Amino acid sequence: MPVLLEIYHDGNSQQKENTVRVFTNWGSNAVMAYSVLVEDLNSTNVGTADRAAQALVRIGPLAAAAIPRLTELIHDKNARLRVRAAQAIWRIGRQTNAVLPVMMSEMEHYSIVFQREHNLSKYPTKLYDHGNSIQQAAAEALGEIGPAASNAVPLLKVMLQSDSDDQKQAAADALKRIQSAP
Repeated sequence: MPVLLEIYHDGNSQQKENTVRVFTNWGSNAVMAYSVLVEDLNSTNVGTADRAAQALVRIGPLAAAAIPRLTELIHDKNARLRVRAAQAIWRIGRQTNAVLPVMMSEMEHYSIVFQREHNLSKYPTKLYDHGNSIQQAAAEALGEIGPAASNAVPLLKVMLQSDSDDQKQAAADALKRIQSAP
């Protein structure tokens, strides 16, 4: 771990990204890197903050002290960072009330874009598209939340119509978990 932390601090951006991948793959064993990752949540570089949040998602409950900063990040202007921070909050502290609005908002944006792109809406222009991986992450988190995310069912059903097999699978998995008996 000391060597990885040195590479993380002193390496170029690719080396840092590779090091975060190692931390992420270690899951809760990466708790030794926790302070570095929390520090990076404060980075002005969205990619750096996103990678740190992604690693914290994998560390889980052992990263509880990061929740205040992650809570700030769920209001960031970058959708990927908002969703990643919300995922981390869910995995660390199971805070449904903090996470659910972020995930619902992202799924609502997806639904609007999808309907516009497929001429299912009276609004002909496309607002914005955050990319498949963000909606997949939101769907996965909604599935993890389970029945408490039941308001997301109509939005996940829209995602089932996606051209992306990965999105369809994420939506189907989430629906199964949400609609299962508690």
